[in-house]
Amino acid sequence: MTNRSSSTRQVLLDVGMEMARETGLRGLTVRGLAARAGVNPGGFVYHFGSRDAFLSALIETWYQPLFAQLQWRQEQGVTPLARLRGMLLQLMGFMVEHRVFVAHLLQDVAAGETVVIAFVRSLEARHPLLLLRAIRAAQESGELCRADPLRQMLFLMATLGGPVLVAQMLAGMPGLPENWVRIEGELAVDRAAIEQRLDWALKGLRADQG
Repeated sequence: MTNRSSSTRQVLLDVGMEMARETGLRGLTVRGLAARAGVNPGGFVYHFGSRDAFLSALIETWYQPLFAQLQWRQEQGVTPLARLRGMLLQLMGFMVEHRVFVAHLLQDVAAGETVVIAFVRSLEARHPLLLLRAIRAAQESGELCRADPLRQMLFLMATLGGPVLVAQMLAGMPGLPENWVRIEGELAVDRAAIEQRLDWALKGLRADQG
């Protein structure tokens, strides 16, 4: 038998994510969320207490599966470079799937949404730290050239994630050639194209290239 209290909490989170994908977290109000979810505002207060607490729970519910998957991949018994490649592809798959929400999160930061800003600041000790460890391991194994791991990570993320964010921002923007926007968007999120960009980037960072 489904626990009604747990079900109500999940409904609020599910509907909140729907709204966040439409207008960003900056456009989400408690009254609007409760009405759309068919939940009494008192039920919202019971489960979350405040709008900030709800937004924090929503973001963490969305992010934690990715972090857990990356932690799992970090422990896999493959070469350091293969491990790094797998982690980056995992991250990019998540980013492509959730690119609308990610683009809204950036706009939420620009709008001064304090909960989102706090989340972004917390990322330094989360998946970027895992990637930095994987890069250092690949350097120590002789698979990547010795250089600042942070710069290498930023290079890889710009190469992989930059086109995805640009394509999302350009989608629907008036005045741009529709065919160009369509092709750029398809190449940005295509799995094979992402893997090709990654392999090009890793080849450039190989130890014998440094």
